[in-house]
Amino acid sequence: MDCPEEILIKIFEFVYYEPYNWVDQRSLAALARTCRRFQNPALDILWSNLSTLKPLFYCLPEGSWTITIGGEIQLTRHSWTPEDWKACLKYTPRIKRLGIDLRWMLSGGHFGDIYSIGPLQALAVQCFDFEAVRDVAEPLCSQSPLLEKLFIRMPMKYLSPNPELSCLLQNMICGHQCLRQLFCTETLLPQEVLRFLSASKIEVLSIRNTAEELLQNLPSTEQGFSSLRRLTVCASHLKYCSELLQRINTRSLQSFEVVHLHLPDSLSIKELFQTLERRCSHALFNSVHLHQPRHSEENYYAPEYGLALSNFRPLFAFKNLEVLEIELFCPFRLDTSDIKLMAPKWPCMRQFKLGYYYKGFGHPSKISVNCLLSFARHWPDLEELSISLGDLWKTSHVQGRPGRGYSCPKVIDLALGDSRVDSQSCYRPLAEFLDDFFPSIDGVIKRREMGSLERHIGPWVYITDIMAELATEREEAELDSDSQP
Repeated sequence: MDCPEEILIKIFEFVYYEPYNWVDQRSLAALARTCRRFQNPALDILWSNLSTLKPLFYCLPEGSWTITIGGEIQLTRHSWTPEDWKACLKYTPRIKRLGIDLRWMLSGGHFGDIYSIGPLQALAVQCFDFEAVRDVAEPLCSQSPLLEKLFIRMPMKYLSPNPELSCLLQNMICGHQCLRQLFCTETLLPQEVLRFLSASKIEVLSIRNTAEELLQNLPSTEQGFSSLRRLTVCASHLKYCSELLQRINTRSLQSFEVVHLHLPDSLSIKELFQTLERRCSHALFNSVHLHQPRHSEENYYAPEYGLALSNFRPLFAFKNLEVLEIELFCPFRLDTSDIKLMAPKWPCMRQFKLGYYYKGFGHPSKISVNCLLSFARHWPDLEELSISLGDLWKTSHVQGRPGRGYSCPKVIDLALGDSRVDSQSCYRPLAEFLDDFFPSIDGVIKRREMGSLERHIGPWVYITDIMAELATEREEAELDSDSQP
């Protein structure tokens, strides 16, 4: 067969990545066994992306691994020789993207030398121990000069200063000029790494360090992070986030996320949104997320903590906004007219969350069920919605189709926070009401008090069941109409 290898690779990629992101490994493995001409290009694709090391374990000598009751592969030995890994050498150089779960411990050998993996383009590491990173992950990073993506997940105990770990992280990250994505959300990065990143071409950065720490390690003479597209940081106060956005290059910034946020007041949130409006591209920026951790759970009812329409007005400039998640415990002083004004400003909205559904959205809600029509009319691509509605009982008086032909067909889970349903007589009317707006919904998530099983035995279970019945009836009606001549 004279077909060039480049054409074969394209054909085999179509086989491997079928529609709907289904990965057809068996067909590709069959192609690799068909003939020698197919073997190398098929194996290159088949082994290029491993989310786990388990496929390599099948190549180890008999008796060195076993399959558990749950179907997992468990190693039965803790030391290895180059001879043990000999059968793996046919495949390891083909691996470009690798995920490693080091919560079990490999020992007794030179991991990088034995596996001959790489050079890698992407590496994801989960571990419990410093030694596992030192003996496994660090050598893989060292032998992968073209590493583009790095994900590191370690136990929370490593949030405290650790000189050895700092040195190790510096060796793993610094010097990788091709690094474009870094995720390290459970371990603090040392100052040397922050300085390297601020002067690098990093595009996606998600770290546990605070905005204040990033500020302290920016270049003194120029803007840092020249290519940043997505940024996730922690913050003790939002003023540091606003200062950071003024010090870094934001022309390419598309997403800004603040996690582990404490005591965010209304004024600092408004200033942050104003800074985003001034500094970011109105065409490119599409996602903002403020998140308050559960362990700092508090409800703030003082005026300085309530969020009103004026807080959100600076975001109206971003016509392509897709994600707005304000997961805070403060009250939202918005009403239905505010929602009606907000919805048309962001026609591309996919995720809209106001409040923290785990412990409510503030009392009382002045947003009525009428706001759902605004969502359905202006947000056809909406996928996630979390909001508290104050008058669900009114749905029992609605006649006809409340959505008026509009709907959000992509919404699967709906969070309604403190929304109340006081009477069983409202269950079916409410289910029919919600079904008209959200025909694909799987369930309604309701506020859950500590120690309560409301989510499991409350009215929303019955309402969800009724919605499932309505979906079944609708499907059966469509099948009947299709079968008629």
